[in-house]
Amino acid sequence: MSFNENTLNLKNRRQIFSYIRKYPGIYLRKLSRKLNIPKTTLIYHLDYLEKRGYIEDKTDGKYTRYYVTQNVGVIEKKLLHLFRQEVTRNIMLLLLLQNSPPKRIISKLKHNPRTINSNLKKLIDMEIVVRVKVYNQIQYRLKDPEIIIDFLYKYKETLSNDGIITEYGIYEVLNRIEYGIPEKGIDAIIEMIYDIFPHPYHV
Repeated sequence: MSFNENTLNLKNRRQIFSYIRKYPGIYLRKLSRKLNIPKTTLIYHLDYLEKRGYIEDKTDGKYTRYYVTQNVGVIEKKLLHLFRQEVTRNIMLLLLLQNSPPKRIISKLKHNPRTINSNLKKLIDMEIVVRVKVYNQIQYRLKDPEIIIDFLYKYKETLSNDGIITEYGIYEVLNRIEYGIPEKGIDAIIEMIYDIFPHPYHV
């Protein structure tokens, strides 16, 4: 994900997904009214979330109601496991800040290159990370950064209480994503990651 991406879309989708999780079975008009999002915009985001398996709709008479899909719980368990491992956690956080080529990931993360490459392969096999070609250069990016963002919001207390990540650290990273950060500041944020996630014993 790059900071040129429309952060408003990320915010809207996270808000919609979280509201459906909280109020399963809500229908379109009520969801539009509660979130103050125009129906045309809401339909766009609902379609995005549904195509990627986050939500599903069910017809109930004249209403189409929306629910979070059951497999989201499986994804969240998978992410909790990955966030308890230092290397996979730092890879995901780096890619949450910016798409990166392999050399950049290796240079920015303080781990053995073989360890990084094996964990990248694991994340690709788990369909968390994907490889893309940009101007003849291979880059890695998160397949669905929105679900990682929502996961961090939802599990901030769990992650903090387990000593994996500080609540302050979660908000710091998410604020940088939501409000954007200039290219020159990304290196500083990567350094910040090592200050706020200082738990190398989680392997």
